[in-house]
Amino acid sequence: MALDHSRLLAASLTVALFGGVSCSTAGNSAADGNVADGNVAGGSVAGGSVAGGSVAGGSVGAGSVGAGSAGDRPGPDLVLRGDIANDRLPAGAPQGQDQRNLDQQRREALVAKYLDNAKALRLGGKLEAAKFELMKAHDLAPANQEVANLINAINADLGLPSGDAASFDEQQMKLAHIQLDRRRAAVTQLLQDARGKMEAKDFAGAAEDLRHAELDITTASSMDWGDLPKQVQALKTEAETKRTEQVRAQNADVAQRLAARLREENEATVARRRAQVEHWLQQAQLAFQSKRFQYAADLALKAEQTEPNNALAVDLHNAALKAARDDIADTYYNEKSRELRNMLEAMEELKVPQTDVLRVDPETWEKALRRLHTAATEAPVDPANQAVLDKVRTTEVGKLNLTEENGAYADVVKLLQQTTSVPIIITPEARELITGENLKLTIELVNSITLENFLNHMTGRSQNLAWTVRNGVVVIGNKAQAAGANVLHTYDVRDLVFKRTQFLPPRIRDIPGEDGGKSETPRTGGESEDKIAFVEMDALQTNIKEATDLKYWEGEGVQLKPEDNGYLVINCSSEMHRRVEGVLGDMRRFATSAVTIDSKFLTVTRNFLQQVGFDFRGLGGSGNKGTVAPLDDLTNGLQNNASQGLDNGGTGDPAANPLAGAFFNDGRDGDIRGRTENFFGTPLGRSLNTNGGLTAGWSILDNIELNSILRAVEKQEDAEVVNSQILSVMDNERGHVAVVNQTAYIRDFDVEVAQASFIADPKVDVIQDGVVLDVKPVIQQDRKYIILDLAPTVAELTRPIPTFTTSLAGSTLPVTLQLPNLTVTNFQTTAKVPDGGTVLIGGLRQSLNKERRAEIPVLAQLPLISFLFKEEGTADENKSLMVMVRAWITDVRDLLAK
Repeated sequence: MALDHSRLLAASLTVALFGGVSCSTAGNSAADGNVADGNVAGGSVAGGSVAGGSVAGGSVGAGSVGAGSAGDRPGPDLVLRGDIANDRLPAGAPQGQDQRNLDQQRREALVAKYLDNAKALRLGGKLEAAKFELMKAHDLAPANQEVANLINAINADLGLPSGDAASFDEQQMKLAHIQLDRRRAAVTQLLQDARGKMEAKDFAGAAEDLRHAELDITTASSMDWGDLPKQVQALKTEAETKRTEQVRAQNADVAQRLAARLREENEATVARRRAQVEHWLQQAQLAFQSKRFQYAADLALKAEQTEPNNALAVDLHNAALKAARDDIADTYYNEKSRELRNMLEAMEELKVPQTDVLRVDPETWEKALRRLHTAATEAPVDPANQAVLDKVRTTEVGKLNLTEENGAYADVVKLLQQTTSVPIIITPEARELITGENLKLTIELVNSITLENFLNHMTGRSQNLAWTVRNGVVVIGNKAQAAGANVLHTYDVRDLVFKRTQFLPPRIRDIPGEDGGKSETPRTGGESEDKIAFVEMDALQTNIKEATDLKYWEGEGVQLKPEDNGYLVINCSSEMHRRVEGVLGDMRRFATSAVTIDSKFLTVTRNFLQQVGFDFRGLGGSGNKGTVAPLDDLTNGLQNNASQGLDNGGTGDPAANPLAGAFFNDGRDGDIRGRTENFFGTPLGRSLNTNGGLTAGWSILDNIELNSILRAVEKQEDAEVVNSQILSVMDNERGHVAVVNQTAYIRDFDVEVAQASFIADPKVDVIQDGVVLDVKPVIQQDRKYIILDLAPTVAELTRPIPTFTTSLAGSTLPVTLQLPNLTVTNFQTTAKVPDGGTVLIGGLRQSLNKERRAEIPVLAQLPLISFLFKEEGTADENKSLMVMVRAWITDVRDLLAK
């Protein structure tokens, strides 16, 4: 497109001048320059704005403009004078032919500049950019052969056919059409890919491609797409719908597979559990046959916990527990025998004459049993009934498999009569109960049981059924029919409801005070005000009813009446009397059991002491050689505190003067006196003192008199003290054993005034020290373990008791008070020990390691003679207190059963 308009030409020229042309003022030569990155698009020139057909604000000064090229070829000279603004030329500008000449010059300058730029870009390998510059030159000079030749050359370089060069606008339109065709082809390709994915059931991929196609269409909404948007939208809707259906079908298939897998796993789990239960039951039966009853009970319990409705597991568990209890009793007796023998040996070592906790003479015990009054709780039994009852107890019922079809009670009774030959009938009242409760017997017996146990199982399915033997026939009826005649009997339960005394231990934890022992717990021990019974009468009555048959006692004609004097009056059937006696026997088994506790307080002591010192003191004196030279300017105590004051028979008077250990007098004015004494104000050890050992003295009598004393002592003490006590306490009662020393001491003085004189009246008190064991045992129901509530106390009194001397008000005579020092070790704990087990409830260790040194500064650091001016001591004391408690259950029945 040619730039015919003068304004556009002026703008182009301005761009050429300011965007890529070097300008110089008049008198300067033209500078070479290249037009770079100058764009002309839609009539706007980069570097200057064409507005209203004028170049606003652009001024061109007079000068020479040279357009440089790649070959540094100078361009045509162009002289501009004046300002170009608002489409007006400056005054005096040429008109007509001059204006056309000026436009021609401008056009030629731009063409030359584009040619130079194209050549430079071609040399740099930028063919497309060079062709772009030539297209702009071709728009300005379509007839320029050089531009056409260069375009053909660049087309040849690009591999394009040569021909007439198109205009810049045509080239841009062609590129735009190519771009639109490409976008339409891309959308069409996406549409075809989506159809292919639809056929391959890849609905998610198809929907994704269609979304990209829809996005391309939306971003080029001005383009004529034809029916492509409708095809894309329809196929997209179809793809999303089928994708949703596909996902739903996949989820349903996954859920179905998971459900099938869960069913299979559940069936496998049930099968494994059933197989495990059967395995446990088989192993339990084998263990029961081999008399491993506890193991059989554990296996049966596992099977019962896995399948609570398994009747075989329940029966086997109960039978194994009963057999295990009997077996444990035998084992318990054997272990007790061994423990007693060991106890005898231990007591022999401790030289304890009494070794038996409880002695029972079997003959005396037999007489006591014969003296026991037993009333007739049963009516006379008919011999025929007794024979049938014995047969019921001994006859075995073989393996049976009763189900809902053959488990009717009438059919079961017929089957029992055929297999055991024992006559059995069902009363009409019992038939009504069976029919009303729709009772049927479903059981699978793998081992034979007695007929008595089988009948108990049958009647136990209902709370109102019972069986008895009457007139030589086993009768299954209601409980009133099976109970028979009631028998009145009185039971002595005073041993169960007796209020037992709780014995409180003595207080040895503190030093007596002003209360004089009037606190809640007596200092010497005593009885607690709260007495505890093994069981209260009301609770005993409730326990008997619940342990036998609670509904039976609600019937008419029965009586269970407690008396205030510790008796129970019971009127019931003989069978119920037997149950009551069994309940009372079980309760007495625990109520009469005692716990024997063997406690040992073991004190282990390891002490060591060593002290060596050298002093210069005690010169002269009675019986000693040398001159008595007191240090007149010093005092033993008071303000100087120079010495202990015990030399030469001294009394330690704090106001006296200490005696010298070194003395020199040359007979002239004055003398020299000195003394060294290294002593400690407190004892070196707590258990050992420094008395004894070696004490040696050396005296030198010359011009210089010296008296030296060497003291050296070393002591060692190893001791083990065992304090052992045995205490027997009833179950759930509190008791104590105490080994206490009582020591009287003067606690205080009262001043008595008599005839203007003051008399000190001493107040004497008693302090206690020793060992106290406070214990409360509880036997657990399995009689295997004992819970012990223990509170041992060990108190040690320092002897001799320290004293303190003072004077009382109004009296000048000194009085001496005693200040006891009590060391208390106390433990309080609860321990669970097996029968015959031992527990260590205290391990108190005390360790003292002391090293001390007294010396004369500087002198004690001199080599060789430092020993003469210091005293050193070492004490190492170790003390360990251990409290060991051994407890076991003591019962007369256990002793007699051996």
